[in-house]
Amino acid sequence: MAPRSVVAFPMAVSAIVAASAMQGCDLDVPPQVDMAAVRDSAGVLIAENLETSGDETPAWRVDPDPLLIVGEDRQASWDHLFTFIAGALRTPAGGVVVADRGATTVREYGPNGQHVSTWGRKGDGPGEFATVTGMHRWRADSVVVWDMFARRLTVFDSNGRVGRTSRFTTLGSPFLVGVLPGGRLVLGRVTTFEFGPGAGVDQFRSGYRREQQVYEIRDGTGEPTALLGPYPHTEFHVDKTLTSLSIASIPYSRQVVAGIWKDLVVVGPNDTYELRAYAGDGSLGRVVRMDRSPMATTEADRRAYLNESRERNSQDVDLPMASHLPMFDRVIGDEAGYLWVRDYGLPGDGPVSWTVFDSLGSPVARSEMPDNLEVWEIGRDYVVASRVDGLGVHSLVVLALRRGAGR
Repeated sequence: MAPRSVVAFPMAVSAIVAASAMQGCDLDVPPQVDMAAVRDSAGVLIAENLETSGDETPAWRVDPDPLLIVGEDRQASWDHLFTFIAGALRTPAGGVVVADRGATTVREYGPNGQHVSTWGRKGDGPGEFATVTGMHRWRADSVVVWDMFARRLTVFDSNGRVGRTSRFTTLGSPFLVGVLPGGRLVLGRVTTFEFGPGAGVDQFRSGYRREQQVYEIRDGTGEPTALLGPYPHTEFHVDKTLTSLSIASIPYSRQVVAGIWKDLVVVGPNDTYELRAYAGDGSLGRVVRMDRSPMATTEADRRAYLNESRERNSQDVDLPMASHLPMFDRVIGDEAGYLWVRDYGLPGDGPVSWTVFDSLGSPVARSEMPDNLEVWEIGRDYVVASRVDGLGVHSLVVLALRRGAGR
């Protein structure tokens, strides 16, 4: 089912803003006829969306044949092979930069897939990493690489030269969600299972447990400016005995999902279809909702999970399942100002659908992509993603995106 927008009426409404679905976006895409939004008395833009037939929503096509592919040839030299891709971005020249967590480096490739240079290496000096766990765009053509375990941020210019390195003081092992246009950083960290001084197994009890996650907004120097949350995160089953403690994520666990949407931080636990978008100062700017009923997990879902678990030699096949399936599992803002939300896909179901929202939170398109793609960046006419084949080989692909293309 595809979504349709309707008017929402909060308890205190100060103004109703009627607009086309393209307000605030600069691509020539036909407007949705039913778009309406509500701004409540706190200045929060709220978009309520109902689901309708998928035929009523335009399809934006992602071509299956890559414009560029690196890493698929297992016989290639080492600088064309990846161990674990942790991020990728397109360069102004049409090539890509790829963060390889396994190799602890960032590599640049030209538009034809040729290796251009390698940025950084394992170490503790400027431009070196303990590990590479994320990469995002910084100001101008620079990129920022996040080292989660060292809590260190490194800025590189477009030629791979080190601009600066900063260490952060924060609890736990935070991950970098992304960078806002003004240079503010958005970090996420789990709060429930942090083992600080004096913590031990006595804080855990057998049974269901759900961790919590918070998001920190920090300025370019690393100083905190806002805190979002806590939000309910991954669901766990705890099995504690006199001699052991086991903590395992339950099948189809629901969790909080976050991403960057132009100058906003989008956050939403995927138990329900509601996304909250915050400005850099932590103030709530808009809410995007979809009136979609949660789907209860079934015995067929358990069998699908068992089959997948056996393939990856997982030991958690006998855990209780989540009561309902997650609604979505990824959010990402594109270069043109749209928000892409990926539907949660069951193992073996094939291509996964994405809903595309405009700047007011009204859905304007649906798009399908293969379920083995990890999307890192969506440009005006391209998608940068990584994928893993059946043999466990990681590759980087750039795919053409055709907005407004028919089915």
